Amino acid sequence: MAEQTAAEPKSRGNVILDPTEPGASPIYVKGPASRRYLTWYTLLTLAVTAIWGSVAGILLPNHVQILEFARWFTGPDSGVDLQQLTTLQQSIDAGTATATADQLRQLKILADFNTSRAQSLSIITSVGVGLTMLIQPLVGVASDRTRTALGRRSPWILFGTVVGSLLLASLRMASTVLMIAVIYMLAQAVLNTAMGPLAASVADRMPENRRGTASALGGFGSFSGGVAGAVLAGALFASLGLNLYFLFASFAAFAGVMFAIFARDYSSKDLAVSRFNWKEFGVGFTIALRSRNFRWVWVARTLLTSCYAVSTALGLYMMQSYIHPAMTVADATKTAPLLSLAGIPPMVGFYAKLSVLQALIASGQAIHIGLAVFAVMMSLIGAFYYLRVVKVMYFDKPITASTVSAPLDVRAVLSVNGALVLILGLVPGGLMTLCANAIVQMLGT
Repeated sequence: MAEQTAAEPKSRGNVILDPTEPGASPIYVKGPASRRYLTWYTLLTLAVTAIWGSVAGILLPNHVQILEFARWFTGPDSGVDLQQLTTLQQSIDAGTATATADQLRQLKILADFNTSRAQSLSIITSVGVGLTMLIQPLVGVASDRTRTALGRRSPWILFGTVVGSLLLASLRMASTVLMIAVIYMLAQAVLNTAMGPLAASVADRMPENRRGTASALGGFGSFSGGVAGAVLAGALFASLGLNLYFLFASFAAFAGVMFAIFARDYSSKDLAVSRFNWKEFGVGFTIALRSRNFRWVWVARTLLTSCYAVSTALGLYMMQSYIHPAMTVADATKTAPLLSLAGIPPMVGFYAKLSVLQALIASGQAIHIGLAVFAVMMSLIGAFYYLRVVKVMYFDKPITASTVSAPLDVRAVLSVNGALVLILGLVPGGLMTLCANAIVQMLGT
């Protein structure tokens, strides 16, 4: 990094280091500019990961199931109840029921339908991975060399979020599995062109002593976005259905535009760019893989991510077909977010929790490893709570048929509590500062 010199504050409270190299980005030491950057960086990360939590886990499985159901169950079978048919199959397998000739015919269609929807969803969620792997490194290099009035990173962030969101919204009109596969592949690749430059902007704009804070906020955005996207999609799917594509696409596009406006970069028109060497670019991919330890880490990480992606995509179908008694698609859609909150492996919440535990263990320090063990124990308690909620909601017979209601004061307290949890989660800086000051004062006495 080039040597930086302290510039006069751009406005009251701002401390900004101007670059000595033409076309480079300013570094926000502290002040409103730094807070604006961190706020929109976190919100944009949250918005994009909310797409993966909602689309991959809820919207795409439901979308594919709707299309496959219409393809397999036609004519007089178009009104068949999947839950009843699956329950019948489970009873036959258990030896407690027998099927008529017509039911056997429908069960054969059900088996073909289950296979077809799983295969279609697997193909859809996989086709974009290869394209994204090819595009990401190229976008990273291109963003380093981009010369525009908006700086190096912002054009790519705008392109990725706005165009990617338009592609995501167009999924609502997809009427075949092939259309979904093509559009989702493009949307996934384009949206990911925003995330690499966004991550690179941390090194561009933050001083070294604050990059950890920015990364932590990005991790918070990734975790909360994935979980919140799944929870919101599960809660609203019954009323909005596939129109939820529009909601999540709009949020991502809005966050991308706001980042470009409120975290505006310096112009990079005068950036000095050397001639690109394709050979060095290609060789760069092999340097890390020459290390035996890194190769094993890379293989393990690839397998872990692949298994996670498959289980996340097929989690909704698993709950419909392999749980006894069988769940309706509506119940499975509502249950998936609860499992995500509990950190059950097929859901997005598990991967976010696993990433935190891996970071603790990778430190190698005894206190961090102990903290990871403690976190796992507490997760088991939390998982018991969420799984019991699921059991009571969908598997226990109701004791009474009365409607549950709460007085005004209870609703007010719960509303305030929920609002504070959301606000302090999205903007945790003030609370974290108070906690840090309290800890310092306690240790100093």
